[in-house]
Amino acid sequence: MKKILTKIITRLTPKVKKPSFHILWAFMSIFILTLICFPVFNQIYDAQQKNLEEIGSSDPARNNPKMFFNVGRSFIDENEKSTVKLLASTNSNLTVTAIQAKIQFSKDIIIAESIDLSSSVCKTVFNRHFDNDIGFVNITCLPPDNFVSKAPAFEIASITFKYYNPGTANIKLVESDTFIKNKENFSTTIKGQTASGDYIVSKIKSNKLPGQLQKITIFSTTHPDTNHWYNSKKINLGWLRESGVTNFKYCLNQELKSCTDLSSTNQTNLELDAKEGEWYFHIIPIASDKNGPETIFAVKTDNIPPENLNASIDGVNLRYTVKDVTSGVNKIFVTVDGIKYETDSENFSFDKYPIGKYKVDIEIDDDAGNKTTESLTMKIRSAKGFFKKLRSLI
Repeated sequence: MKKILTKIITRLTPKVKKPSFHILWAFMSIFILTLICFPVFNQIYDAQQKNLEEIGSSDPARNNPKMFFNVGRSFIDENEKSTVKLLASTNSNLTVTAIQAKIQFSKDIIIAESIDLSSSVCKTVFNRHFDNDIGFVNITCLPPDNFVSKAPAFEIASITFKYYNPGTANIKLVESDTFIKNKENFSTTIKGQTASGDYIVSKIKSNKLPGQLQKITIFSTTHPDTNHWYNSKKINLGWLRESGVTNFKYCLNQELKSCTDLSSTNQTNLELDAKEGEWYFHIIPIASDKNGPETIFAVKTDNIPPENLNASIDGVNLRYTVKDVTSGVNKIFVTVDGIKYETDSENFSFDKYPIGKYKVDIEIDDDAGNKTTESLTMKIRSAKGFFKKLRSLI
């Protein structure tokens, strides 16, 4: 083999009379090994990259900063207060540059009294305001320079609410106006924004005589506000047990008047199947075989989205049907090539659009949060309206 390679190399390199075979053999060995090993190393690298991508995609929000409340559930009597802490947490150290939170609360049940910001987190305050007429708390602040989030959680603010009326008050972060801005550019996750979220229960005012049972304080994690519609498949209810009460009689019907067919329980919570429409939960406390006063809790459920849109094109006009028979239509959106418009009409005009083809998405939301959507392509073949608008601008 050595003789053959030597002859080949000698002929290919005639100027070199005595080629160093060992050096050439070393170079050729390296070249052959590279050809053999490179595909193997490449496959190993691709597999590692794939594993890293799978790990990252398994929970894309795992490094996002999270904002949440500590309250869970609390109870207050008349003239009492409840303090809610607004907290944040991160899985890794992030350099926080700005914090904003918009908090919505049930203004008919509780009222905001004060906002205390953490001085170690909020150095410069741009907005610290609450409005009890519309039920909102707004906070915007900047942390100290090079502020790094601390694990597992840090406090942003404490908000104190006080009793206003009996009932269940929901406390919710408005996702579109809430964020923790950071240099690493991670998005903010609103933690715990579920049907069983944060709420304060204001107990019913007591005007009872000694030995007399009073009405029951009822609360719901799925239907907290008796004036709002919800799209939950279940109704979760809870209530407080007064001293001396052994069990309760209850029913669910669509009338405000008392039920004739009552069920019995000795528990202080209940889960029922949600039914479409407006229903009333009736409950009566029993003590020493005597009935107490009946309490009624309204429940509004709508799990059916608005009716089909039946969109059609009439020249430069897009027409569609807007109808929801249970909770009613709340909002109508028309998105044209990614630009979203809100309207209150069953007609959307393309009269001002130039000639071309447009991707259109229509969305109808009802008061319970159900959605119906339809997509189509709109073709504009005439630009009379567009040129008319252009002439008016010249």
